[in-house]
Amino acid sequence: VDQGQSFDQYTASMYRICSFQTVQSFWRCWNNVPALNELQPRTSYHLMRNEIRPLWEDEANLAGGDLALKIAKKDAAAAWLHVALSVVGEQLHSALAADDELCGITVSIRKQEDVIKLWNRN
Repeated sequence: VDQGQSFDQYTASMYRICSFQTVQSFWRCWNNVPALNELQPRTSYHLMRNEIRPLWEDEANLAGGDLALKIAKKDAAAAWLHVALSVVGEQLHSALAADDELCGITVSIRKQEDVIKLWNRN
């Protein structure tokens, strides 16, 4: 939740842009949303599994954690694409504990650096 914003305001500002089940529908979605450099600071994209919401209060995230990576603005779009493809292609599972799973990823646009966050269940 952003400073000065209530939980209800924050959750009301989130909406589904698209969902996908195939590689083709992933690319259809990816190619039709604004690029990171077109977004205003304090804007985020979330790529989450199933119906998991990018909130600590979501049942899937209650026992989980996250890894936040600050990325230079000039590298953010490429990093976001590589992380997204790694998640969609299930290439990061070997980096998790045996009883854990990746719930999703977030990219948050900031003034100086952007932040990519990986959400895990356990």
